[in-house]
Amino acid sequence: MDERSMVSGGNTPSSAKLMLWSSIKLMLAASFVYAAYVEVVAPQDAEAFDEPIQSASHRRLAEFDDSAIPSYMEPMMEDLQGRKKLFQESPKEEVKYWFEYSGPLQKYYYRFSKQRGKADYFEGRDDSGVVSSRFIPAFGANKEYQDLFLKTDAPDDVRAASMRLYENCLALGSSVRPKRGSGTTWDLWYGKAASRPGEDRCRVLFALNTVGAGRGSTMLWETNPAAPHAEEPPRWVSEQETAATHLERNLKEINAMCQTGLVAARVQILVCENISPKWIEWMDSLMVDCGGRPWSVDQQGATLDERPSPVQIVVASSAQTAETCHDLKSGFMEQRAQDLIFAHSGNPSSPDQKTTDPSLVSSDDHDLYVNMKWNTLVTTRAVSSFLQASADLAAAAASPIDKTDTTEKGGPASNFLVPSFVQVSYVSEENSKIAKWRMHGDFFHPAAWEICKESYETTWIPHSLSGAGGVNGMCPSTDSMCGQWWVYFTELQMSTSPAVYANEAVPAPVQGGSNAFWMLSERHRLEFVKGLSCRQSKNGKCPREPQAVIPLGDLESFLINYTPNTALGKKHLEGRRPGYTKAEEFARDREEVKRRQQLEDEDIEAALFDYTIYPAALFHKDATLKAARKRDAALSGQEDAKEPQQIKSSYYDITITKPRPPVMGWCQAMARRGLCSLFADYFRSPSTSIKNCAEACGMARDFSPISSVEEVEIGTTVAKK
Repeated sequence: MDERSMVSGGNTPSSAKLMLWSSIKLMLAASFVYAAYVEVVAPQDAEAFDEPIQSASHRRLAEFDDSAIPSYMEPMMEDLQGRKKLFQESPKEEVKYWFEYSGPLQKYYYRFSKQRGKADYFEGRDDSGVVSSRFIPAFGANKEYQDLFLKTDAPDDVRAASMRLYENCLALGSSVRPKRGSGTTWDLWYGKAASRPGEDRCRVLFALNTVGAGRGSTMLWETNPAAPHAEEPPRWVSEQETAATHLERNLKEINAMCQTGLVAARVQILVCENISPKWIEWMDSLMVDCGGRPWSVDQQGATLDERPSPVQIVVASSAQTAETCHDLKSGFMEQRAQDLIFAHSGNPSSPDQKTTDPSLVSSDDHDLYVNMKWNTLVTTRAVSSFLQASADLAAAAASPIDKTDTTEKGGPASNFLVPSFVQVSYVSEENSKIAKWRMHGDFFHPAAWEICKESYETTWIPHSLSGAGGVNGMCPSTDSMCGQWWVYFTELQMSTSPAVYANEAVPAPVQGGSNAFWMLSERHRLEFVKGLSCRQSKNGKCPREPQAVIPLGDLESFLINYTPNTALGKKHLEGRRPGYTKAEEFARDREEVKRRQQLEDEDIEAALFDYTIYPAALFHKDATLKAARKRDAALSGQEDAKEPQQIKSSYYDITITKPRPPVMGWCQAMARRGLCSLFADYFRSPSTSIKNCAEACGMARDFSPISSVEEVEIGTTVAKK
């Protein structure tokens, strides 16, 4: 009998033995598979998202089709898996509060040694989410923004996500579109562009205030610009020494916006006196993708006067007012910038009619206006986040839901809300008093100095979520739980001298907003001009002035780096410091500290009470806890409770010694890097698999019920009842 008959025949002894042996092998294999499942799959499934609140459906990543995850989220998912693997493999005693921070070591160059011919530097990580030229040398903000907007071979879903900037801009911009036919300036600049040649774009005007820009004690325009194509590498220049490095970075950031094919940029350089043509040629050569001409060694051919340029120099003063213009305390240039952008006639019935000289590019129709000082930093991220936040607020305003039906007490004093910005600075090594604050552990922390915890409050705005396609509300008509948390400012931003005097002379256009960096869409500008004209006509029925807000889930995108990084460690003037509405409480606290003799060192007391150092991470934490406490007070009815009664933050209301689960830390990292806004198509989708990010993205009104919050330890999940 052959082998086949032995296997198939069921009546021989050899066949019985073979079947018995096969059964034993199957049982052993099944036992190994089960053991592998218990050891590998089951623990991962129990902590697949490390959710502090387990949903009834127990949704898991494995249950979702990978094809449903957009391609732009694939690197984020790899990061998530890496965090989970690291969390599972790390010994319990090595997991610290900062566990969720990650990223490569970065170098901060702060001093050049002529003797050794190189610069000294610190090594650390900047995981604050703030975009700084110090740590991000490439243009276009952080890597996720660069990949989304600047890659030419991007997949369709990536391209669709990047179009949000363009769609929001046109929805909030001017109804008058540019002429793009053959022979027009538009065709000259963008007709043969590498990305979207000849197509319509978001037209952005940048008004760049250069008063005070210099190289040491010398005015910048009295020096020579760096040659773009020098034979030797550029000499290392500290970020405090010259304004040219900041001006160059800003112009290259604007050029990167034009490179996306979505933005058409014009730049007005506001100066007090005429400047040398070599500076004009240098600035024009940095904006090739916006219509500038590449730098050539001999600079032969057409001059700037013979062709349109994206750069326009505006001499804002006359011979009689030049001295006032140079005075940083006068607010002269701040007023000129507002006059150029608003260009109002004083007639509230025709706000779209501009009265400035037609030769000024600001007199043309634009979709977005950006006013900035030379020492700030504009990025694609700031523009994209502003437009998304503006679209979200417009969607809320257009929603039929009752805006007055809210359980939380308090809210903005104005119904005209404008997304606004706050300046932050890193610690300068040149200031020895606060050099010790430059790092915390291995992490660099940028901090604000013009606001503090008492400068703002939080509010929930129902239906403040806009989907793709411009202003497109995505909340059900009667669902008040759909929306976002917003930070709104109850105080004016208080700078140090001399800016504080300029802000008093010419306040920021938006109450609570920054006077050094602000944006307005054309829709904002029209509403602002209506109110301004009404108030100038002394009509008693005028709308309230606009009030500054920031979306809580995208807060770091509205923190603008003060690029010289010399702002921290300076004293505010008496009575002109953040928290001025609580000045009496501060005075009582200081007296109480002195009475108890809690601080023996006077320098520590001065650091606590005389200087404002408000780190970006603390800003996000304080704002989140304010929102959580406000909602908890509304639900429990106990406004004076010192501890949360019904709900709390699943991320910040955990003991500092407890590690944050990897998904929770990952969601916070997504929010810090501005991805809740950039990848809004994913994070706002009802089918998104990761629900934990709703709190990090500011979209969870009720945060987490206390009865369900879990404190997760390594290998153990303990429910805290």
